[in-house]
Order: sequence, then C-alpha cells, then structure tokens
Amino acid sequence: MTQQSNQEILQMELAMKKLFFIIFPVTVAGCGPAYHDPDDAGALVEPNYKSVSTNIIQNKCVSCHNSVKKDNGIDLSSYEKIFAPEVFPPLIIPGNPEKSSLFKSVLSGKMPKDAQPLSQKQLKAIYDWIKNGAKKEEQPSKNLMSQARKNRGLVNPEMVSLNKQ
Repeated sequence: MTQQSNQEILQMELAMKKLFFIIFPVTVAGCGPAYHDPDDAGALVEPNYKSVSTNIIQNKCVSCHNSVKKDNGIDLSSYEKIFAPEVFPPLIIPGNPEKSSLFKSVLSGKMPKDAQPLSQKQLKAIYDWIKNGAKKEEQPSKNLMSQARKNRGLVNPEMVSLNKQ
C-alpha cells in the first residue's frame, strides 16, 4: 500500500469512529425515525428535508448562508440553492453523508460559526436524510402505496373531471 492509501484508510477510520459516537447513543436510546432534540426547545427533528430545513437550516445556517449574504458563496435558503450546480464541492451528495461537505462541516463543529454546535440528534437527522437520498419530499408510506394498489382501477370520475379543469 502507498502512503496516500494508508492516510485515506486512517481518515476513513476516524470518520467511522465519529459516526459511531453519533449513531450508537441514538440507537441505544431506541429512537424511531423522529428525534426529540433537548437542545432545541422540544422540537422534533425528522430525517427529511422539511424537518431538517425548518428545525436546523433555517434556525442555524440561513442567517449567514442566504441569497443576500452567501458566506463562502453558499446559499442554504432553499432546496434548489443547496443543490445548485455551481457550488463546489457539492454541499450534499445524496446517499453519502460522509462525502457531503455540509455534513462534514457540521460534524467537525466548524459550522455553525460563532454558534453552539449541532446536537447529536440534529447531526443524526441530517445524516439519515442524506443517507436516504436527500430527497425534497418524503416518499408515500408503504401503507398508502399498498392501498393505492388495492384501489387501482377504482377512480372517482368526479375527481378526474375536477383535475382536468
């Protein structure tokens, strides 16, 4: 192995250890898909864009990273701005939080600047959202999808005519 690959392995091991200390306490506590964050006045942080944006990004990031201020050229004011192609390195790589610069910045404590670092539950919600594809909207639940399959072909004609208008 080369010196560079040894360094890459050590960096990956360090990243995995950090993630362990984030994920393990939450797993042991038995949290479901939503995480109560005691540091955020009782807010429930879920691993989806709406919750992450409302409870974390809007509260902790947008004061410095918005369409007017854009610290370091970064605008976090909307989903589309977060994924803007001109932002490099990409802020978020769907499915890969470890390589997403936004996650790495908050995990390291570099962000938010001049503010209290994100709690482990906030970090976990961001991590899970990115790991699950960083989608803007949640996918319909399996129950809704199975119900739709059961009802396939059974369409209310009045609703169809309303949608065409």
